[in-house]
Amino acid sequence: MQKKKNRYMDSQILEGFNHHAGSKARRDIVSALKQNGWEEICFVNEQINYKSTLIRQFKSLFSILQAFLRMKKNSLLVMQYPLEKNSPKIFNLLLPLFKKLKKIKCIVIIHDLDSIRFRDKISYEIENKNLSIFDNIISHSQNMTNFITNDLRLNKNINELHMFDYLSDFEGNPVNMPINRIVFAGNLTKSSFCKELKNIKGLEFNLYGAIENEEKIIGPNVHYNGLFTSEEIVRKLEGSWGLLWDGDSLETCSGKYGEYLKYNASHKNSLYIVAGLPLIVWKDAAIATYVLEHNIGIVVSSLYEIHEIITNMSYDDYQIKKTNVKKIATKLKNGDNILHTISVFT
Repeated sequence: MQKKKNRYMDSQILEGFNHHAGSKARRDIVSALKQNGWEEICFVNEQINYKSTLIRQFKSLFSILQAFLRMKKNSLLVMQYPLEKNSPKIFNLLLPLFKKLKKIKCIVIIHDLDSIRFRDKISYEIENKNLSIFDNIISHSQNMTNFITNDLRLNKNINELHMFDYLSDFEGNPVNMPINRIVFAGNLTKSSFCKELKNIKGLEFNLYGAIENEEKIIGPNVHYNGLFTSEEIVRKLEGSWGLLWDGDSLETCSGKYGEYLKYNASHKNSLYIVAGLPLIVWKDAAIATYVLEHNIGIVVSSLYEIHEIITNMSYDDYQIKKTNVKKIATKLKNGDNILHTISVFT
């Protein structure tokens, strides 16, 4: 019988770890793996903060060496990409060395790729170099996998996550809301299309998130409901649908943020699902195929299409979508998605 490999996950100590809403996806991966027997290992302590660059680099180098020496031979190591801001370049030099010395198999879980966002030669070169270190990659979608293989020219074993887990004990809101009430959560200032939502007749929008100028966005049918932590917001969402959209247009998802949806498994999808909300997504979004296959929402080309689609939807059809959402929510709340995706490599 083959001996079970030692399994490690990088659990870098993040500054403000428990309060940083943007790090929930990372924290949930660490929690899910830990509950499944993976051992935490910290390569770079974010709390190393010396004025002297030389001292900081020395402390970081010492921290990385300690972590690698602690690992046993023939182990599995999971990292999350991009590496956090204080991860020095020396890590990229040491990882290949210790992989060889200790026969470590490395798996990387992607959160964001600047090469997709910015499409410039420098980003391509940097991410080709960074990701080439790893043996296996967990990407968001088939489109992201194709980009890694064809554009970054990396020949790796890749598996798609499709949707991030969202650990929570929330059991759902039993209150039925009007079917025309739509939730959107995110950076409302960045999502400039929000300024145009008041022009869509027959729909009510409940908005949540960071905002600079509330007056430019709110209207008779557009309501701002505040900014909450990632732990709080799942209990605050009020509506019948969760909207995945970005850019500056109601007609399509445009600009670099809109284009990014073609590849990205947005964490807000998971938030909506755990909150019990079927999805409304752009037809070219990476998640669109998944939404249709699992019957957990609707797919549109333009936000102006929503009213007619939901007006003509039967009560039973909507309830089926709600039931399907609940099934997936159970898995996401328990961390089952990352465990299933990573099991292919372990």
